[in-house]
Amino acid sequence: MKILSIPILALMLLCQHFSQAQTAVAPQGAGTVGNPYRIATLENLYWLSQNSAQWASTKYFIQTADIDASATSTWFPNGSGGYYGFPCIGGFSQAVGNQVTGSFAGNYDGQGYSISNLYINRGPDYVALWGRGNNAIIRNLTLLNPTVLVSGGTSSNFQGCAIFMSSGSATIDNIHISGGSLTNTSYFGYCGAMFGRVFSITASNSSTSASVNVNCVTGSYVGGFIGYPSSGTCTFNNCSATGNVTANGNYVGGFVGIMSATSTFNSCWSTGNVNAAGNAGGFTGYLYGASFNNCYARGNVSGANSGGFSGYSDSQPCTLTNCYATGTVSSATNSGGFGKDRGVHTYNNCFFDNQTTGKSNAFGTGVNTGVTAATTSQMTSASTFTNAGWDFIGETTNGTNDFWFTNGSHNGGYPALAGNIREWTGTINNSWSNPSNWMFGILPTASSIIRLSNGAPNLPAVSSDITVDRFSFNGTNYLLDLGPYNLICNQVLGFNANRYVKTSGTGVLRLSIANTRLGTFPVGNSAFNPAYITNNTGSTDNFSIRVLDEVYKNGTSGPVSTQNRVRRTWDISKTNPNAGSGINIELNWNPGEVEGTISPAALFHYAGSWTRQTGTTSATSTSLTYTGYTGSFSPFAVAEFTSTLPANELIFRAKPSGTTAILEWTTSSETNTKNFIVEHSTNASNWTEIGKINAQGNSNSLSSYTFAHLQAPAGLNHYRLKLTDNDGGFAYSRVVAISFSGKQNIEIYPNPATSFIVIEGAKDGQYQLLNVTGNTTKQGVLTSNNQTLDLSGLPAGIYHLRINMGGEWSARKLVISK
Repeated sequence: MKILSIPILALMLLCQHFSQAQTAVAPQGAGTVGNPYRIATLENLYWLSQNSAQWASTKYFIQTADIDASATSTWFPNGSGGYYGFPCIGGFSQAVGNQVTGSFAGNYDGQGYSISNLYINRGPDYVALWGRGNNAIIRNLTLLNPTVLVSGGTSSNFQGCAIFMSSGSATIDNIHISGGSLTNTSYFGYCGAMFGRVFSITASNSSTSASVNVNCVTGSYVGGFIGYPSSGTCTFNNCSATGNVTANGNYVGGFVGIMSATSTFNSCWSTGNVNAAGNAGGFTGYLYGASFNNCYARGNVSGANSGGFSGYSDSQPCTLTNCYATGTVSSATNSGGFGKDRGVHTYNNCFFDNQTTGKSNAFGTGVNTGVTAATTSQMTSASTFTNAGWDFIGETTNGTNDFWFTNGSHNGGYPALAGNIREWTGTINNSWSNPSNWMFGILPTASSIIRLSNGAPNLPAVSSDITVDRFSFNGTNYLLDLGPYNLICNQVLGFNANRYVKTSGTGVLRLSIANTRLGTFPVGNSAFNPAYITNNTGSTDNFSIRVLDEVYKNGTSGPVSTQNRVRRTWDISKTNPNAGSGINIELNWNPGEVEGTISPAALFHYAGSWTRQTGTTSATSTSLTYTGYTGSFSPFAVAEFTSTLPANELIFRAKPSGTTAILEWTTSSETNTKNFIVEHSTNASNWTEIGKINAQGNSNSLSSYTFAHLQAPAGLNHYRLKLTDNDGGFAYSRVVAISFSGKQNIEIYPNPATSFIVIEGAKDGQYQLLNVTGNTTKQGVLTSNNQTLDLSGLPAGIYHLRINMGGEWSARKLVISK
């Protein structure tokens, strides 16, 4: 047994080593604004933390799935039985556990997805998921139950820590920290759940419910949302902090600890309890030159020299308008129901509850002008505040911004802030327009961010056009079926194959896409068939998409195509004419949605007839990307490259017979077709009618037609068909050409090529493909008028394609690019 114990122990240690190993996997995408990196896994996120060259302002990222970061709790052993966990993105913290130094200046869109159970244990400075920002832009992301631990350091360590971003500058929007904790036991702490010590911040529509616990050697400046907005312009709109804050220092607040003179707080609130050594406030621990508009604090406050809303007052005047406090203030001396002291600040129509705070005076020192003491009964009556000029939903005397509302027991009956986020609860039925189906009974507006409540008994049914800022599925498996109505918004969040915008009727998803930006359309009908559009037209525009479950003769109606195809149509429209470099289109489908073989795949567009687009494309088995589309907009489809999808599924060919051109065409179906007019040209510009053939009219079977052009002139001859309907409509076929100089006109496309070419009009001929040194790399016999040659095994370069027709060789230059 003793002999076996050594290899068993070694095996256990080896397994432990591999369980802690981290692999950085580069994400898909190019990191550009039109083709951002797609962060789909924890390995992709780790790759981001390790590649500082990707932190530049020119780099763009989108998260495409929820990420479980539980494994980070055993990343990078610290040698003392613990782990350093995830390395900060843009971190300046301890250079251990693969920590990379730098600032993150990029653009990260979480697209409504989450990162759960993240673990970080580092110190002493710049500790957070994003360690240091440099005008970073981060939006639409939720952190679920994160744990951030900070320790170590000396008297030189004062740079702050947080869960989301520790320091620097950034713009954030719709960022949420749900649960979790920040614990700091370092030398000194500027700490907050969302931000630590920052310099220029704009935060909107964001929240945190994480607890903040700080016990530093020499104290700390701590807030439930942010520790210290220290310089630059810092603005907070519709943000909240509901976690408890405990700190051994002074200047501690439920939302913000200490601030600079250029901070503005609009429609922000805090409800967590605050326990500090002193100078604590339910909202802010310190007043210095800032502006507070429509804010409130409801947490209990304990600590010497404290107040229900604010703590210490410095010499730089602040303005507080329409703010209130209700939490118990435990300090017996130099403390007030609203603030520790009045200071030099201006208070406009502010209130505090003189029953719940336990204080009869607004301030521990100073007069109460501008702050009114009110009973709980008065504080829970909307008229107390509307009479003071507060702007409430349902009244217009005080304005139409509708900042405030009251709703029964919510928020203890005290006034609450509406913000921009509207959560669907579906407690009554599926009516979008019923206020009772929305949290707090507040209907959404055009500026709302919609979130579906998990477990809602009813999910919304669309009965009219919907216009909102963003629509988030919020983890709910549900198809938003538009039917005949439209969803008009800036972004759809949190989608996947089980939750997307269903276009079962004429309704569309309409997004506004800025120039050079990527727009994501999570749409489908019977299945998820998302589309991505990069707008390179030179200006912002509105794009609309719906998906049909087949390819039809008339674009969106008529008989179904019988060609090899993806059984989907993406009906795309655009408000303004196409311009500039056009757009890039990416269309996606599922393996079971392909009829026949579509290799190579091509993009087809319907504009009176189906036409193959001949630009730059790349394809996988389930997607096709077309770069630089500059044409018009209407239905698009994906089919096999050599397919024809014109009206009536027309196949049109020409061949010489002496001096006669024999024209042959077939239709797989016809609907209301009147006749085929045969047109001829010698220059492909000026066309002459040379014949007319009556059509079958209505047919669901194969129909064949023949026309002979007698005594065709010498040289190159072009032919096309004009298909006319009984209702006066018409469409043209593709143009075919033949030559009467002894051989057919031969067409080769695409050129440049990547993996294949099509040789058209050279049946019964021979071909040779020569490289630049004159060596033959490929040769054979041409057995079809539309023969595809596989070039996938050849290197990029310049080649010469030689074709022998009737004993005469001709050569064409061919470029192969990879």
